[in-house]
Amino acid sequence: MTTHSRLRAVLAGLLTLVLAGAGTASAQVVISQSYGGGGNSGATYTHDFIELFNRGSTPVSLAGWSVQYTSAAGTSWQVTPLGSHVLQPGQYYLIQQAQGGGGTTPLPTPEVIGSIAMSASSGKVALVSNTTALTGTCPTGAAIQDFLGIGSSANCFEGSGPAPGIANTTAAMRAAAGCTDSNDNAADFSPQAPTPRNSFATPNACGAAATLPVFSFDSATVSVLEGDTAASMFSYTVNFAPAIGSGDTVSFDIAVSGPAGRYAYTGPASVTLDGSAATPYLIKVETVPNTVVDGNATVTVTLSNFSGADVTQTDPISKSGTIIDDDIVFTPISQIQGSGQISPFDGQIVTTRGIVTAITSNSQRYYLQSLAADEDGDPTTSEGLLVFGPASNPAATGLALGDLVQVTGTVSEYGPGGSLPITELTFATTTVVSSGNPLPAPVVLGPASIDPAGAIDQLERYEFMRVSVPRLVTVSPTGAGANDEFFGVAEGLQRPMREAGVDLFRCGIDPAIPGSLPLPAEAPANVPCWDNNPELLRVKTNLLAGGSTKTLRSGSVIENLTGVLDYASARYTVLTRDAEFGTVDATGAAAGTAVSVAAPTDVTIGGYNVENLALAGGTTYPRKADKIAQTIVNYLGTPDVLGLIEVANPETLADIATRVGTIAANDPAYQSVMVSTSGTQRLGFLLKKSLVGGQPRVTLVGAAQEYGAGLHVLCPDGVSYTAGLLNDRPPLVVDLLIAGPNGSQLPVTVINNHLKSMIDLDSTADADANYACFNDPLNPGGGEGRRNRAKRQQNAEFLAELVQQFQAADASRAIVLVGDFNAYEFNDGYADLMGTIKGEPSANDATVVPDDGTDLVTPDLILLTELAPRDERYSYTFAGNAQTIDHILVNEAVVSRTVGEPRMEFARVNADFHQADRTDTGNAFANSDHDPALAFLDVAAFRTADLSVSNASVAATASVGDTLTYSFSVANAGADEAVGAQVVLTLPTGAGFISLTAPVGWVCSEPAIGSSGVVQCGIASLAAGASGSFTATVIVQPAASGQTLAAPLAASTASTDPLPGNNDHAFTTVVAVVPDAIFSDGFEN
Repeated sequence: MTTHSRLRAVLAGLLTLVLAGAGTASAQVVISQSYGGGGNSGATYTHDFIELFNRGSTPVSLAGWSVQYTSAAGTSWQVTPLGSHVLQPGQYYLIQQAQGGGGTTPLPTPEVIGSIAMSASSGKVALVSNTTALTGTCPTGAAIQDFLGIGSSANCFEGSGPAPGIANTTAAMRAAAGCTDSNDNAADFSPQAPTPRNSFATPNACGAAATLPVFSFDSATVSVLEGDTAASMFSYTVNFAPAIGSGDTVSFDIAVSGPAGRYAYTGPASVTLDGSAATPYLIKVETVPNTVVDGNATVTVTLSNFSGADVTQTDPISKSGTIIDDDIVFTPISQIQGSGQISPFDGQIVTTRGIVTAITSNSQRYYLQSLAADEDGDPTTSEGLLVFGPASNPAATGLALGDLVQVTGTVSEYGPGGSLPITELTFATTTVVSSGNPLPAPVVLGPASIDPAGAIDQLERYEFMRVSVPRLVTVSPTGAGANDEFFGVAEGLQRPMREAGVDLFRCGIDPAIPGSLPLPAEAPANVPCWDNNPELLRVKTNLLAGGSTKTLRSGSVIENLTGVLDYASARYTVLTRDAEFGTVDATGAAAGTAVSVAAPTDVTIGGYNVENLALAGGTTYPRKADKIAQTIVNYLGTPDVLGLIEVANPETLADIATRVGTIAANDPAYQSVMVSTSGTQRLGFLLKKSLVGGQPRVTLVGAAQEYGAGLHVLCPDGVSYTAGLLNDRPPLVVDLLIAGPNGSQLPVTVINNHLKSMIDLDSTADADANYACFNDPLNPGGGEGRRNRAKRQQNAEFLAELVQQFQAADASRAIVLVGDFNAYEFNDGYADLMGTIKGEPSANDATVVPDDGTDLVTPDLILLTELAPRDERYSYTFAGNAQTIDHILVNEAVVSRTVGEPRMEFARVNADFHQADRTDTGNAFANSDHDPALAFLDVAAFRTADLSVSNASVAATASVGDTLTYSFSVANAGADEAVGAQVVLTLPTGAGFISLTAPVGWVCSEPAIGSSGVVQCGIASLAAGASGSFTATVIVQPAASGQTLAAPLAASTASTDPLPGNNDHAFTTVVAVVPDAIFSDGFEN
């Protein structure tokens, strides 16, 4: 038994155990017919339908019941409630579903009308005694009264297997007009012409179980190779039950039809069986061998005119088999693929063969891999192929994993712009040659074959082949719903990060990269390109039959992940099913990481995009708001200042402040601040008002203010403006005083930002009327891309000019910028927003947007993102790439007030967590799609030191030519270190510097030998209780004759010094008058 068969058997066994014991109603009201081809090509009926039947002997009320439907491997169930009808014994009940575009005959009047569009070939139908939507791939429970899985791709069913697949002209029909129920979909249903019956149809009393045999063909595929010289035998298996009784006989006629000269049947035209006959009965047909290419032949066996069978016997019954033409010249898959991106057979009709290795849950496509005998041994050519069919004619109907198939179709290279093309067969005809074959061994992918420095198409040589990754480390969490994808890299490789430049697919036409797109026409020559991280693998787990969504966080390790290597969304993609998913080691998976605990001298200022947070968000709001409050308290440590982004209104912001206060052990007493009165993605602040040393930790000075509201985007002519606004979310500015534990205060300006997104930067559409000036009549198309690039750049320039305006007015003004800048810390090729804002823009010829290379900020700002470790430099994941778009910047005035460089950390609560975490009230995770950022400013003034100058001495009198020695000590008697301690001795004119001695650790500057000037010494930190002694030696020069040499000494620190009176000393020395003369020591007056 294959792995897939084992899975089906396990599921079938589970359903048999659960559904067969669901109560008397489940054995009484059943699904008697299901049809999904309504209105499709060739269909007679206009609508899909589901039919119920009461096969019991008592009436059953359907009040509160429903029928539910999902695709063959689906997990999302659609519900059609039933009426309050009481279904009588032998009575049918018709539920009309969606209408197709064709068909000529409406259904009989239905009892209930639904709107579900059902698959014409496969699906899952449940009869449920309530109207609550089922969940999961294979739901169970007493409420399920009957269950039907249709088609080989159905991953849930009753009994040994699903009902056979159906088509536009056939329905899944329960045997004996609905009476048969052995809890085995494969045995109870067969494909037959749809026969919708409503409650007015003739009742069908089932009565006792059949005592005479009922005959049916086995559902297994019948096929055989034609042969060149020797005939091949193939058999049609006829099953019957119960056995023929002693003394009874059953007779029927046998007719065999097919193309003349392709088969031979020498058996009887009619058969009479008696009690000695054993099931099954075999009807044998031979091929007529030849060496001529004459195509496949269909041979149909029909049994009719049954006598002695049960009254429920269908008459006639037929089964078709296929004689496979083995004289066809096969084109090996490797030749179809070729050694490049484009097949040498593109557009041609070919016939090939291979093993079916994977089937999608909707049966629209399947994957094929060469037999070992057909492989060419060339490592540059793939041995895999995709066979695709439209929804109206799915390519994989009736196929199973391990089938050896012969397929004829048209080679097509499919690839939307911005991704590599894939080689597929379309308009295909598939014939099963044999079943149950082992699947080809997978190719092992590891760091050596998935090279970060490799070409973007380095895995083309394995396209659609079976692959396995021994240990795949997830680098993004699972998405939601149909977007169940996640991304990973082979263990041993670094986490892929977004890098500078335009995505390689959009960075200009490259003949070596089919699907590459041109840069905008105005792009200069030196725009950088990003390699798109070719080491990154995409994984989808619910696309294939037998697969289901997995909930994984970043950092999980999947051991022995196996599947087929597809390509979609510009990424090589492993498609896997549950049986080959491997095992998950979650030891290193994201578990939530808080930022560091702030020191008493730290000021914490952060930014937090809370992703469209609205108090009117319905039942999801309380859950999300509680998670955000937990994040602020437990993962951000209740910052002093927190800029929130994407908040709907002031009421929502105030509610978050209240929730934080409710759960925080030490209520920060947040003051909520918001100015904007429009939009649903507003900016706001939470300011900590709890007391520190008897005063509020944060005091708002004046009123918060928006800057740049009402401004418009400058048109390309440099003169006129658009009707559209420049700042959709104008920067929000607050001036603050932040109190320290020692009573000192840090004045700081904080700017909260949310710049324009990166959407449509490469759009080739025209701009709308509000931005019509970006439409270039000489270069049609692309106006929308130009306006997005320009607006984004002008956002950054406005912000840079605002900061510069503040700095120019007051160079000591400490400024911190936080927010979602929708920009990386480097040049993205379209623009360099963060470079513009911090004062280090990329050259104009390195970005698509024009005229952006001007430095607008002096002195430059410090982008704290750039100081973070490489693997921590992300706040967001997109398509598997970790990236930072949430930043914090500070100016030099901030740095001058801090000990060391400010640092930034991210609270890891969102970017690495899967969608299922969103609804988990047991943690704070996945409350947004951004990780919040927090800056730590270690404020020097929040330390209390007591610098003093002591032991100061110098000679009171001197003569020209004498040597004077200034001696002094500097000590710190305060409770804290003296940050940035320095001492300055100013030497007057006439005192020529000779030498200086200073304590270890102090760094000094001094005048040139023989010159007066300033002697300055400093140390990064002078510990509490520490001191140091200094001596400076000078020579008295003739210019000092008759003068008093005054040398002031001053000590200072960036720490708070409450006793500054002992920081200074004034040295004085009276120099004797010397008559005019040339002195013996060489000085000349």
